[in-house]
Amino acid sequence: MKSYRIVSSAGQDMGTYTAADPLAALDAMARDAGYKSQADAEAQGMPFEGDVFEVPTQYRVIVGERGNELGHVIEVDGDHDDAGESWEADR
Repeated sequence: MKSYRIVSSAGQDMGTYTAADPLAALDAMARDAGYKSQADAEAQGMPFEGDVFEVPTQYRVIVGERGNELGHVIEVDGDHDDAGESWEADR
């Protein structure tokens, strides 16, 4: 399984989903929105227009509780050289 970030054509971040492939990630997004699948959403007049990006799984990001202000990068591939480094979100 991989992680996919979905962004609408208007630039809205629609979420990040763990799925087998980009189409399965779109199905997961559609289910979150109350549809049976992406095909069901399209049949009901809600086609997806945007991009699906694979999220690198080398790092896992832990975001603080206060609105994506600060987070910490923890390496999950076994090399802990970068563990604990902070980053600032671009929001």
